[in-house]
Amino acid sequence: MTDQQIDDVIATIRSTLRIVLQSSTRVEVGQTVTTSLVPTTPEIDASDLANGFLNLAWAAKDVLFANANALSVPDSGDLTGDTLAAVADITSGQPFPPPLAILGGGPTTTPPGVRGQLFGNYALPRLKIEVRVRWRVYNAAGNALTEGRDFLALSGVQNPTASFVLPPIFRELRLDTILNPGGEVRCLTAEVTLTLGARSQTFELPRIPVLVLPLLNPTVVVMFSEPNFEVTHDSSAVVWVPEHSPFSSAAPLFKTLKRIEGTVSALRGLGGFAAWVLGLDEITSSVPEQPRIRFVAANGIKKLGSIKLKKKPWYNFLGSDPNFDDEVYSLLVFGLPGTRVRFFNDTNFKGRAEGSTQGNFTIEVGTEGFVAIRSLDTDDDSEPVTFPLDRVIEFEADPSGDDVWHTDMSSVRFEGTWLETVRAEVANPPLPPTMTCAIRDRRGVIVP
Repeated sequence: MTDQQIDDVIATIRSTLRIVLQSSTRVEVGQTVTTSLVPTTPEIDASDLANGFLNLAWAAKDVLFANANALSVPDSGDLTGDTLAAVADITSGQPFPPPLAILGGGPTTTPPGVRGQLFGNYALPRLKIEVRVRWRVYNAAGNALTEGRDFLALSGVQNPTASFVLPPIFRELRLDTILNPGGEVRCLTAEVTLTLGARSQTFELPRIPVLVLPLLNPTVVVMFSEPNFEVTHDSSAVVWVPEHSPFSSAAPLFKTLKRIEGTVSALRGLGGFAAWVLGLDEITSSVPEQPRIRFVAANGIKKLGSIKLKKKPWYNFLGSDPNFDDEVYSLLVFGLPGTRVRFFNDTNFKGRAEGSTQGNFTIEVGTEGFVAIRSLDTDDDSEPVTFPLDRVIEFEADPSGDDVWHTDMSSVRFEGTWLETVRAEVANPPLPPTMTCAIRDRRGVIVP
């Protein structure tokens, strides 16, 4: 076969390939997306296509020809029966089998001779086309995603059938996001290489869009009376959510967190997702075991002393009920990247600008989805150590004494810049995404 004929065979096979999505186009959190290349065989038999490159010239049975010489049959091109008849110069019919004199040919035969018939089998060539596939995932803007970081390929990316776990999109859990969860589009495709002989063609099949639904992530701050989130007989914790949170008590909050933890268990293998799961584990494993939990739904707590931990003993006539003022020993902030919380040594959110001489610090959640301070038993002239590191974005030292953060924290609040961002999103909810897939050329420019 010529190179052009091979290219034509490959092009014909290419036109028959397609991607079949075997799962839903709406991907729930933790759901597996399964897709297949059809046909799925690693080798395609294209032998039937060889018929298009064979020319057969038929000799007529029981027919005499004026010319006994063999007819020249071209190597390629169409040859119809009428054309062959005109060239062959058929003179007359003759009974079969012909007389011996005619069969002998030569000068004694009139007419000159008979063209004989050839009977037999012709085996068509076997055209085996090798199929190699590599699955790819893109975002809606046409940017390629990385396997192991941005998605998991459970059966690899080089099999005809592939199963993907796509990490969810994060949105804060609020009433408006429950009603309008939104989501983002991911695009699946297969890069296919077809090889026949020494010739190959590599191409990408049309991209299939799927809608990845978001993981609705509650914002919660937990302040512990013990270092390292420890649980003792006398330990306590304050569970604090913003005013716009749909939760009004700790029980449904932790029920939701437990449900999320079970849903995302398949995503632990993703590098960018493992840290978020770590923060979730810290909250779900530590807080429900605390003997005393106090729940607060507010944008700030002006006085931690207003949170009563337990009743004072009956014999303590002059004392007050134990409270959480100057008792925060460790803390966890769990929320979306950009969530900001400020902790004050003074009451009523007072810092330098408000005339306070005491210290304060602000922490911001990064891409990990949480910030932990394992111990506040550190000098309040220096910012506390966070995990992950360097999540304190604002800091004012406390020059009023030689105290530590643990014994001097009196008020906390969610920062106004973050709250303003939330209010703006509630007022202008995002539109549902369009199920389209952009394609970029080698220069990164979107192809029309």
